[in-house]
Amino acid sequence: MTLVRRSGEAGERTAAAGVEALPVDPASIAVLPFENLSVDLESEYFSVGITDDIITQLAKIGALKVISRTSVMRYRGRADRSLPEIGRELGVALVLEGGVRRSGDRLRITAQLIEAGSDVHLWAETYDRALAAEDLFEMQSDIARSIAAALELELTGEEAEDLKSRPTGSFEAYDLNSQARYLHIQRTVESRWAAIDLYRQAITADSGYAPAYAGLAGAYLGLLLRGSISREEAVVQARPAVERALQLDPRLAEAYAVSGMLLERGEGRYEEAERAYRRALELSPGYAAGHASLGILLMSMGRLPEAAAELRRAVELDPLSLAARANLALVASLNRHYEEAERQARRILELDSDFAYGHYLLGYALSDMGQHGEAIAAFTRASELDPSDLDSLAGLAYAHARAGHRDEALEILLEVERRGGPLKEIALVYGQLGEVDRAFEYLERALATSPGELTLIRVDPSADPLRADPRFDALLEKAGVK
Repeated sequence: MTLVRRSGEAGERTAAAGVEALPVDPASIAVLPFENLSVDLESEYFSVGITDDIITQLAKIGALKVISRTSVMRYRGRADRSLPEIGRELGVALVLEGGVRRSGDRLRITAQLIEAGSDVHLWAETYDRALAAEDLFEMQSDIARSIAAALELELTGEEAEDLKSRPTGSFEAYDLNSQARYLHIQRTVESRWAAIDLYRQAITADSGYAPAYAGLAGAYLGLLLRGSISREEAVVQARPAVERALQLDPRLAEAYAVSGMLLERGEGRYEEAERAYRRALELSPGYAAGHASLGILLMSMGRLPEAAAELRRAVELDPLSLAARANLALVASLNRHYEEAERQARRILELDSDFAYGHYLLGYALSDMGQHGEAIAAFTRASELDPSDLDSLAGLAYAHARAGHRDEALEILLEVERRGGPLKEIALVYGQLGEVDRAFEYLERALATSPGELTLIRVDPSADPLRADPRFDALLEKAGVK
C-alpha cells in the first residue's frame, strides 16, 4: 500500500457541504474565511492571510479546538450554508467571521463571534488602524484574547505570551510573506517556485523574520514531495532556512513542523523528527497538520496505535479534509483492522465518490477481507478516476493475485512495469503470485532508487508472503526501517 500525502499537500481535496453532523465540543471554533472588502481584488491574498494568522493564534490555546484552514476554506462565500449548518458540519460551538479592507495606508478589520447553533452574536469589533505590522499583530492578538474570554478559557502564562508575539516590525515583509503563503497553499510546482521568490523577498525586507524562513524551507520540502527537486537539493536549501527560523523564534510551531518534515523526509532521522513534531504540538496543540504529520511518521515507525490516535485528532481538527480521513483508513488496514478500514473508506466515498484514493483504500480493505470481486471493482474505479495513477493499477493486479487470477494479475503487472510503475507495489504483487525471487529483485531496486517507497513495508499486510524469507529482515535493515 502507498501513503497518502499529508493534509494540505499536493492533491488535497475537501468534502462537499452537507456532510454528517459532528459532536459539538463546547470549547471549539471555526474561523470562516474573512471577506476581502478591498476595491483591489488582488488583495484576496491578504484577507486569506489574516484568516490563517487568526487560526494560527487560536491553535496555540490548548483548551480550544480550532478547525484547520483546509476545512474552513470550503465555506468561502458560504451563500448556500447557514451558520447552524456549518457548526453542525464542523462540530463547533462558535464561528468567527469578518472582513478586511485595505485602502491606501489604512486597514479596517471587522470581526464577529457568533454562537453557531443559535446564530446569536456574542461579540463584535471593528479595528481601524494604520497599515503597520505592529497594529496588525495587535488586532490579531486582541481577537484571540476576546475569544478566549468569551469562552471563559484561562490562558496559561506561555499561551498569553505567545499571543503577544510580534514576528516582524516590517509591514513590507509581512505583506510579501502573505503573498508567498497564498501561492504556497495552491501547492502546484509553479506556485511553490513563485512562493520561494517571495519568501526570499520577505527575508530581504526583514532578515529577522522567522516565519518567512520556515515558509521558505517548507516550500522546498513541498517540491521534494512532488518529486520536482532532489533530496540533496531540498536538504541544502531547507536546512539553513529552518535552523535560522528556530534561532530567531524558538517558540515557532511551524518551524518545528518543517524541521520534522526535513528530518523525516529529507534525512531519514525518524526519532529526531518525532521530537520536532511533538515540540510543534506542544506549542500549538490545535495544529491539525502537525497531528497528521506525527501520525504518518508513527505509521512509518510501526507504532500503529499511537499513529491512529494522532490521525483521529487530525480529523477532529480538519473534518472536511479527505486526505486526513484517508490516513485513518490506511492506518486501520496496516493495523489489520480491515472492517474499520472499509468503514472509513466508505465514509470518504460518501463525502466524495470521485476521490480515487478512497476507492484505492477500499480495494485493499476488501481484498484483505477476501471480498475479491468488490475489491477488483474498487481498484478498477480508482484507475478510471485517475488513469495516470499506477499505484491503483498495481492495486488491481494485487486484487487479481489475491483472487487467484494469475493470468489477469500478470497482464496488468506487465502494463505497470512497462509504464514505470511503483517498484515496491510491483514487488508485493509478485510476492502474492509466489514469485519471491522476482519480488526481492524489485525491492532491491526500490531500495537503490527510491527508498522512501519502503517506508511502510514492515507493517504492510501485503508483504506477508515475503516475511519468512531472511532477505526481508536484511532489506528492512538496509532501508533503516526495521
